[in-house]
Amino acid sequence: MSFDESDRAENAAASTLFFAEADEHEGLELKVGYLEFLWMQPGAAAEADKLRTLMSDYPREEVERAICLVLDAGGWRPHLVACVALLCGHTTPKTLWYLWRAIQADSWVAPQLVATASLVDPEFANKAEWALLSTRLQPKAAGALGAMLAERLGPEDELPEDLEQAVQRGSAHPDDAAGIAQTWKQSVLRAFNGADGPAQVSGLDCARRLPASH
Repeated sequence: MSFDESDRAENAAASTLFFAEADEHEGLELKVGYLEFLWMQPGAAAEADKLRTLMSDYPREEVERAICLVLDAGGWRPHLVACVALLCGHTTPKTLWYLWRAIQADSWVAPQLVATASLVDPEFANKAEWALLSTRLQPKAAGALGAMLAERLGPEDELPEDLEQAVQRGSAHPDDAAGIAQTWKQSVLRAFNGADGPAQVSGLDCARRLPASH
């Protein structure tokens, strides 16, 4: 993405329902506490409730557009808000397409994006394998994808050699993307399901209930 394209994407994201005007010195600010979503801190569920209420004031088509625009931009803060919006049930083919685009675009919160995809996309495994074989995939995303795929393997199963090689490249990233993705996913499940592990939940009720891990 060129500088001009990136600038246009950032401006488009800033025009969405997730942002509010601040004072003249601070510019725009997000309407919900993105820092609570970074590590799923104790206040994350309350901020997710706030996000759900915010989104309920707009048509679903506008919410879909907003999610796509913030995922298309490069900012990690709105990426976190988009993750929780998706976890709140605003998943469509279009929002999922932009989610995977952001995963491959070297987002600073790629592990959180990958963990979100593993929870909300029923085609996660196939898409993750395809992404891992892409020559454009960054190591941080590769490490997170490998961790989420490994969760789905049986005790005697192994990743195919070509996928394992891609995961190994990702494991060298200094940020421990695999560990971040695993920890964040479990924190999401605890925060929103109130359980110590993946809850057996069907359906979705935004800030309190999430689907079981696939």
